[in-house]
Amino acid sequence: MRNRDAWGVLNATTRRSHSGASLAITFATLLLLLVACSDRSVAPTEAVSPPPDPDASVSLAGTVIDASGLPRGLVEVTLYPTGHRPGADAAPPIAQTLTDDDGDFSVSDVPAGHYNVFARLGDRGAMIERILIDAVPQASRLSPRSLLELEHLGTIRGTVAAADGQLVVGATVYLAGSPYYAITDGVGAYTIAPVAAGAYDIGAWADGFVDAAYLGVESAPDLVIDVEVLELTSIDEPDAFDPGAPVGEWVDVPTYLDYRVYGTDAWTSATGFARLQPLDMGRAIHTVELDTLQPGMEYEFRLPYDPAVAYPVVLDDPTTTMTIHWQTRGALHEFQPRPATDEWLFRFRTFPDQLSDVPVRIAFGGDIKQSAQPLEMYAEVLTAYTSQDLHALVITGDWVYDDNEPFKVPYWGDNRFADLWDSYKLHGSDSEGRLTPILPGIGNHEVAGGYRGQQYDWDTATLGDNTVFAVQFPTVPSGWYFVVDIGEYAAIVMLDSEHVNPAIGFSQDAQTPWLEGVLEDRADVPDIFVTYHVAAYPVARSFSGDIPRRIRTSWHPLFDAHDAIKLVFEMHDHVYGESRWIRGGKVVAEGAGIKYLGAGHMGTIQNRGFWNPATTWYLEDAMGLYVKQAESGEEHPDDGVKMDDSGDRSRHVWIVELLADERRVRSFMIDGSERTSFTF
Repeated sequence: MRNRDAWGVLNATTRRSHSGASLAITFATLLLLLVACSDRSVAPTEAVSPPPDPDASVSLAGTVIDASGLPRGLVEVTLYPTGHRPGADAAPPIAQTLTDDDGDFSVSDVPAGHYNVFARLGDRGAMIERILIDAVPQASRLSPRSLLELEHLGTIRGTVAAADGQLVVGATVYLAGSPYYAITDGVGAYTIAPVAAGAYDIGAWADGFVDAAYLGVESAPDLVIDVEVLELTSIDEPDAFDPGAPVGEWVDVPTYLDYRVYGTDAWTSATGFARLQPLDMGRAIHTVELDTLQPGMEYEFRLPYDPAVAYPVVLDDPTTTMTIHWQTRGALHEFQPRPATDEWLFRFRTFPDQLSDVPVRIAFGGDIKQSAQPLEMYAEVLTAYTSQDLHALVITGDWVYDDNEPFKVPYWGDNRFADLWDSYKLHGSDSEGRLTPILPGIGNHEVAGGYRGQQYDWDTATLGDNTVFAVQFPTVPSGWYFVVDIGEYAAIVMLDSEHVNPAIGFSQDAQTPWLEGVLEDRADVPDIFVTYHVAAYPVARSFSGDIPRRIRTSWHPLFDAHDAIKLVFEMHDHVYGESRWIRGGKVVAEGAGIKYLGAGHMGTIQNRGFWNPATTWYLEDAMGLYVKQAESGEEHPDDGVKMDDSGDRSRHVWIVELLADERRVRSFMIDGSERTSFTF
């Protein structure tokens, strides 16, 4: 039986003129209570458009209809900067208007750029995230798609209160990963209706409060669900997160550990530093770099203090170097010098300096946690894949969805990262009990606002838009793009898809020239793997998005020029996906191009469909909640078919295996099954 999904499409046309003339983008339909997608698909041979003209005069017009297809008047339509939505910490709206009796609305004099569009009528709302209003003709790549009406609707209602029992007026209550939200009324009550049948996590936020913890709810046809009171906790220091604010007194405390080759007797001491996490996050981060290790050896280390968690991080050649981080609770002045003890003993291994018939295994994934349930899913994924005896785990962005708020929705621990590290502590070791080293990458949910944020400066202890994430890995370069060489046989290039760096391809972009130099310097390296967060060949989002287009324009020609790059790992979409072999923006013969693999689903809440591979030119395989009609508008009998009742089955990681005479990549799903395997 084919199920309809809760997504709609924009029918858009554009025109451009110069000096005082206007650009118009008309969105023909905006379905109330329905997420609609933004841009349309680009044909394989189409040239990528240049960036938006910031001086262009832009207007936006459209129509709001309800679930029965009737136009609705007096609907409030608001444009926010991308990364913002109604509620706490929202930027001022760019524009706001009401629909007329025919459901029509229009706003004018809007600068070209990205926006979130919200429509609200009473306790019902709809949103379109990250619309590109672009001063470049796009009509050739925009096409209409049929509008699907919501079916099987239920109602979710409840109240929001502060910890002292005071009801909170004007709080935003939302179903995570969905378009459904409501604003509490004068008595703190909300009603979200109609809601498509399914399982959701519900949360709330309001100015001056920490977000309420998620609660699991399940909507069903004609069912009214009364949710227990969502409780918000007051924020004592709301200005503590301002980018650019000094942390205050900043003290480095010497720290150390003992280490040795596993199975030997003699210990060697190594020193490092410890710093208290800013923003009263309650933990100190200890860092010791071990840079005189032997390749292909197993080591153990012991600590002088009881660690909340210990985790090796790969930032340099892991055949000889490993950075050990561990976290302790309490103030730094409590760490008095004392001997390390076997009570706190851990193991890890280095990479071999040469490939052999024993595989070197590296896992790639991203998009872990939005609530307690996805964290449990991540734990299952971690358990399934660390049992593969990984040499390293590469996580490229959206670790805990902190958005630079350390106490955002704490579930059962100190803060979101504390919860994740607790899970790593339990599940991050391989079958031999060795800790799995981590290569950390950045995504939009590590940054307040998501994109082009101010970097946290560790040296000057200056807060940034990525402070909460950055302090977990004190020695990662502040720009969050770097390369790790693995002996002489491989390299991993970690890139930042505009989260704390300027727009790719613009004059201030230092990352792309750096990338070009890095690849030129590694012309003799047999295998180079690249990863970044935002997918340039998306599986669930728009191919025509601004950042994907710039990545394909600026970075992919550099990839295409290096035969050593066969695999690129992309995240962000919360589904499973595999591209065809691509070079020069076109599909090529097997093995003659690059595979783009993703798409970021290690633990996130899943309610997304995926582009139909049968009608999406660049997709080989995909899996998610349901099949979406291709962006091009081409229809297929499978469009709308539900593939997975919960979305859980598409959680996955990719594992690369390097041997002396073979290179292989495999995708493993959450149940441990292997979905695909091929050599390259």
